[in-house]
Amino acid sequence: MCLSFDNTARLYDSFAEIHQEYTGPMRFQQNDWNNIKHESIILRSSSDDNVNETTTLFERRVLRIAMNMTGKKVLVRRYPEHKKPVVCEIINEDYSYSLVREIETGHYFRVQSNLIEYTDEPQPNTIYEVSFHPLPANDTFIVSYVIKNIRWQARYTLQTYPDRSTRFQIIVDIINSSPLNFHFNQTHLM
Repeated sequence: MCLSFDNTARLYDSFAEIHQEYTGPMRFQQNDWNNIKHESIILRSSSDDNVNETTTLFERRVLRIAMNMTGKKVLVRRYPEHKKPVVCEIINEDYSYSLVREIETGHYFRVQSNLIEYTDEPQPNTIYEVSFHPLPANDTFIVSYVIKNIRWQARYTLQTYPDRSTRFQIIVDIINSSPLNFHFNQTHLM
């Protein structure tokens, strides 16, 4: 996955501060959400760069969207030794036991989650949706947040030549341990 937007990053030695245009609710996978400092997610008007007399306040809403398999068709073995699974519909899922309905007979039963075979890859990751309210329609907004999985590290080289001249170089490695690829219009090393 690649995130591409008009944004700026400020990279510190152990974290990054991301600034991007807010175009509506933002969604983060569980792995990415774990690397965001939640209290750092703020929204400001792009016109806030100018000093003015008013401050716009926004309500931040964070919605946890659990991936739900209810209603999906799965293959179920009633017990571990059962060789031929039956087609069932998930009625209520749980981490250890799920309530399923056998399609052929209409019977309901509880089954251990490790006895369920999925026809499609299940999406166990929770998604977090961040939105802000109210938003005036006549302005653009910038959202910023701090993430822990992008950082930078400097390397130095010093070359000396026979004519006694020297060349000093600083090379910066930007380290992204996130599964996402980021593209920044501007990057500031702090």
